[in-house]
Amino acid sequence: MARCHVRWTDGEASVELPTLRLLDGDPLPPSARRLLRDRITQLSAAWNALNPRRPIG
Repeated sequence: MARCHVRWTDGEASVELPTLRLLDGDPLPPSARRLLRDRITQLSAAWNALNPRRPIG
């Protein structure tokens, strides 16, 4: 499962890529969710480059 760890001043979370479903931690602030959504292509590409045997489908 592809995941992204996110930290901000008052919390942290782990979210699934590319759905951004919360896996663990604090609910994402709206600004963090927007940032991730706006960068999902770059995040998915980075995951795929680092995990070629488990690419995001």
